[in-house]
Amino acid sequence: MVHGITRELGLSLFDAIDVQPRVAPDGSFLAPDPYIVFDGARLLLYSDYHNGLLDWVIDRYQPGGNYEFLGDLVALINTTAFFEATLRDGVDPYTRSMAILNQSSREQVEIEFTPMSDKFKLKHPYPARYTVFFSDRGTFREEVASVALVTSRGKYHVDYTTGVVTSYSTSTARNYVRYQYTKCPLVTVASPIILHDINSENFKFKMFDQIAQEDGESINGLPNALGTDIINELMSVSPMFWGV
Repeated sequence: MVHGITRELGLSLFDAIDVQPRVAPDGSFLAPDPYIVFDGARLLLYSDYHNGLLDWVIDRYQPGGNYEFLGDLVALINTTAFFEATLRDGVDPYTRSMAILNQSSREQVEIEFTPMSDKFKLKHPYPARYTVFFSDRGTFREEVASVALVTSRGKYHVDYTTGVVTSYSTSTARNYVRYQYTKCPLVTVASPIILHDINSENFKFKMFDQIAQEDGESINGLPNALGTDIINELMSVSPMFWGV
């Protein structure tokens, strides 16, 4: 819908900001399993996604808030330990942060056939930990922490920076690998048209009062001022039928 409205109004999608995990001098990520997600009204920054370690939940919607605009959002990201960001050339720092479409820093590769070799390189660097799966379970049975530990059949090592895979023996013909990789940097796509998904949990918290539970979580309560305005607007344009 955003793409269609943007096109019909004669506007264009654009690259807004670059976001990426910070890297060590050897090129590896400082975070153990970084993940960047733009979802609804929030930007989520995970340093260890596999273990559910969510470092930052950034509200990029709130009018008058600190991170409503791209310049302030970039500045905040650059204060974090594991992530950094830059504003794209020519982009106004006062562009609304919500212009960035929902997207994440990971891409899924469903099938990538590998050569018959005991050492090869995946097509994409920065494969995500815990997502790499080989169809040849005889050659790729046990992942080890270093190339030096690849000492017997079934053991293999994955370099999660370069994407180089080393195995003890040659894989079978037609072996394939499935994995996710981290886009570094994540070049965020944005539109001058901003739409909100009122069914998204990451926008509902803006529409309803949040009621704290005993376990520390919150649930949606009654509609707040924003939610009331949206509900009334939807009801005003929807057919209403009354009867007994």
